Amino acid sequence: MQSQSVQAPAAQPRPVFKNILLATDFSDTSQIALHYAIGLARVYQSKILIVHITPHATAIPVETQTSRSREDEAMSLFLATADLASIRYEVLIERGEILAVISGLVDKRGIDLVVAGTHERRGTTRLLLGSTVEQIFRVVSCPVLTTGPDVDRERPAKGEIREIVYATDFAPGSLQAWPYALSMAEALGAHLTLVHMLRDDIPSYTREGTEASFQEQLKRLLPNDTAISSDEVVRFGEPATGILEIAKERDAGLIVMGVHGEVSWSAAHLPWAIAHRVVCHSHCSVLTVRG
Repeated sequence: MQSQSVQAPAAQPRPVFKNILLATDFSDTSQIALHYAIGLARVYQSKILIVHITPHATAIPVETQTSRSREDEAMSLFLATADLASIRYEVLIERGEILAVISGLVDKRGIDLVVAGTHERRGTTRLLLGSTVEQIFRVVSCPVLTTGPDVDRERPAKGEIREIVYATDFAPGSLQAWPYALSMAEALGAHLTLVHMLRDDIPSYTREGTEASFQEQLKRLLPNDTAISSDEVVRFGEPATGILEIAKERDAGLIVMGVHGEVSWSAAHLPWAIAHRVVCHSHCSVLTVRG
């Protein structure tokens, strides 16, 4: 990966999450996502908007009413296992196209963070909700936190994120995610590991100097006014694989990374899309920030 020289950012207010939107399909991964949303809401004193979205009703009114009753019951069961004490929250049952509904709520309700769970289709590497979630984190105007199919189900129950991995290629899109990584490390009291992946075809005789140069650039990202514990890792290899390996080695509770903005359907679903692969295979939650 190539990069430009990075200067230490000036001191600036850290991003906060005043309003969190949790999109749920009542699945196990949605339940995990709810625990993460609650944990962040406690730290940031946020309000959570919990929304379930189904397609536009085409049935007769009686069937529509029955469907709504079932959705209300499913929502009650979904929330029954969550500790919502002292949490401000609101529940919505919506009908419509998922991406349009979520985008509309983000704009209308001043949402600062979308949280969603995803899960794989059996026998494939595609996410059952992955296409939708991938569109969400490439389109909505706020960060998106996802809990994928391999996420550690015990971590959110413990309510702890002690290690955050921030992955950057120094492009403007990935640097958009940096203030969020910093803010969350400070708010959660977590250690922060800054990661940059380099191509594996770099000649061996230049690797030591290249690694040292990029480690220095990672250090320059840290502002003078932060007291968090941090270190920098530069590694050679395929980006998604390297990011996942580092997160697992360090028992990370969160990966933070930037994604490119809105792209065509075909480009968004390339199997080597880094953000998609990280979300699909991460053992911890992943925060994506649109560039």
